[in-house]
Amino acid sequence: MADLYNGCLYEGEEVILPGQLSEVQKNYSRTLMNYGRNGLRKHRERDAIKMFSNRKMMVLLAAEAQNNLHLAMPFRCMEYDTEEYSRQLKKLYEENSGMLTDSTEYLSRLKRTDRLIPVVTLVIYHGDEEWNAPKRLSDMLKLQGIDEKLKSLITDYPIHVFCLKDLQEEYFHTNLRELIGLMKRQKNKEELRKYCKDNEERISRMDASAYDMICIMLNREDLLEKKTKYLKEESEEYDMCKAMEDWAEECRNEGRASLLELISRMAAGGDAEFIVRLSEKEVMEAMTKKYEMEEILK
Repeated sequence: MADLYNGCLYEGEEVILPGQLSEVQKNYSRTLMNYGRNGLRKHRERDAIKMFSNRKMMVLLAAEAQNNLHLAMPFRCMEYDTEEYSRQLKKLYEENSGMLTDSTEYLSRLKRTDRLIPVVTLVIYHGDEEWNAPKRLSDMLKLQGIDEKLKSLITDYPIHVFCLKDLQEEYFHTNLRELIGLMKRQKNKEELRKYCKDNEERISRMDASAYDMICIMLNREDLLEKKTKYLKEESEEYDMCKAMEDWAEECRNEGRASLLELISRMAAGGDAEFIVRLSEKEVMEAMTKKYEMEEILK
């Protein structure tokens, strides 16, 4: 988390140190977006949030990873932030019981010296499309016809979107560097091969959090389930290179199985002449296009 913020905001300068971060509550129970289409309540929580504190400041640092465009992202971030402030207010109400001194404090249930800890939320977008969704609450509002005087009084809420493919890898010092490098090159086979080869030592020594994040961003929950298989017990690090090699081999095997099934169906349909003319390589290329990992290692 410290590396993420330092890389996004401070060009890699270590302004935020890991030892200055601590755990805080991530889930909120009252958000409007907790409800699914069937009206039933769903469990929702922030992707990540930490308390950053040093001798000068206290700030809550949050991050939301987004794989797809979200047309309500400003509202979603605003709601998360508001719920965090609501949680802090509730805690202050409890702490202030019997400690208030005048009618204004009693009405507010706060002491005049009480202050909330600010929240900063980054949206890390790692989808394929350009981010052309709303970046501020005003992008979601019907503002046509409203005069400038009234419009200036409408409270806005900007969000801070960082597109993964635009981030500079050299600004990151943890395995986030490899995560960003792999994600940026996943669509270009040759660039990805070169990147894996040039960074084999670091990619084969992933810490647990980086391994988890890469699996999530690549939508490979099966690699998460096999996590212990790639654990190097002597160093407690994970061999992501080996994981990707196994994944590529599985994709190739699935492609071969699909090829045999296709040929079987074509033969049953009387397409034997076409099967003879069609080379295995051509069929394999057609059948494996849907597997992203086939673009990583062969």
